[in-house]
Amino acid sequence: DNARNVLGYYTRFFRRGPVLELASGPGVFLDLLRENGIESRGVDIEEGMVAQARRTGHAVVRDGALNHLRDLPARSLEGLFAAHFLEHLQAHDVQAVYAEAARVLTRGGIFVAAVPNAACLSVLPLDFWLDPPNVRFYDPVSHQFLVRTTGPANVATCAQRPTQRGPHE
Repeated sequence: DNARNVLGYYTRFFRRGPVLELASGPGVFLDLLRENGIESRGVDIEEGMVAQARRTGHAVVRDGALNHLRDLPARSLEGLFAAHFLEHLQAHDVQAVYAEAARVLTRGGIFVAAVPNAACLSVLPLDFWLDPPNVRFYDPVSHQFLVRTTGPANVATCAQRPTQRGPHE
């Protein structure tokens, strides 16, 4: 229930599909999109998560997110979503995810990435480091830099308006 409540916030950013969720886990966000009539699918590297999502009727493939993105045709997605995934990657891989997002999203397509908030006092010293695959924090300035180096895009954080105009949101 908590995951549904938290992830429910992000459905507002997607008006149409197809939407691809990176590291989709058991398919909670995919459930929410389906309930809103939005075509969606997922990719996850964990066999158990893929099996669980498929049991609930979701189209989820077992693959690495970046590898899967590289195999998609250009301009084939209206949306891309990742919750607590980018912090598991090195900076060059995050940059590659953004570059692929720019390639696979349609004009006006949107990529929403939820990441841990380093400004939260419980996250920075403890919670973040309890998840062994976490590599590093990416604050809003880091994300803006990584996105801008991949090409023009609108970059916004939950506390900001877009800082640059371009073909993608």
